[in-house]
Amino acid sequence: MTYALYSKALGHTNLHFEYVDGDIRRVVHEDQSIDIGINPVDWTKAMLFGRRVKTEFLPTRIRPTTNQSRMPDFARAQLAHVCTAKFRDVVESLEPGVHQFVPVEVVRKNGDHVADMFWFVVCNRLDTLELDLLRPPVSKLGFYSGLSNDPRIVFNRSKIEPHHVWIDKRVIGEFVWVSDAFHDAAMSAGLLGLKLNPKETV
Repeated sequence: MTYALYSKALGHTNLHFEYVDGDIRRVVHEDQSIDIGINPVDWTKAMLFGRRVKTEFLPTRIRPTTNQSRMPDFARAQLAHVCTAKFRDVVESLEPGVHQFVPVEVVRKNGDHVADMFWFVVCNRLDTLELDLLRPPVSKLGFYSGLSNDPRIVFNRSKIEPHHVWIDKRVIGEFVWVSDAFHDAAMSAGLLGLKLNPKETV
């Protein structure tokens, strides 16, 4: 089974972050070669594209827009994802040294420390769909939009293995996909703030 990885609110309030410093609009990939979907990459997608980034302009501090003090293990921070060391350890246990984890401090508006977290940059950019079973089919440019009255997205296990966390280069949208093994490891570790939505896999 393949799962779509989403962030989930802890309690009744969704967690949102502001960037304190840095300039995420200037973050670029280390590898800027051409493949499906790059023409070139819009700056808003740089952290969610499946490639390692240059860290020069990454914010080093972010702040929550609410007074929530309990940080989830995985969260969306505007145009990127952040995670805890606990989440990082689960990913590293499955794919050591593959993905990018860059330290970022969570602070209050007055500068008080809240938590140490990491920018989480997925660094597997794969082509994992079972093209013959998709509904609707991919576009002439090779993309899958999911725009249909009865959409069907299907993944091919042989295209996924041996990977566990990835971005699919054909899927339009900012989705992170994960494997059964990640699902099981995340549940075993008791990670908070994750929603794992199963998808058909053949």
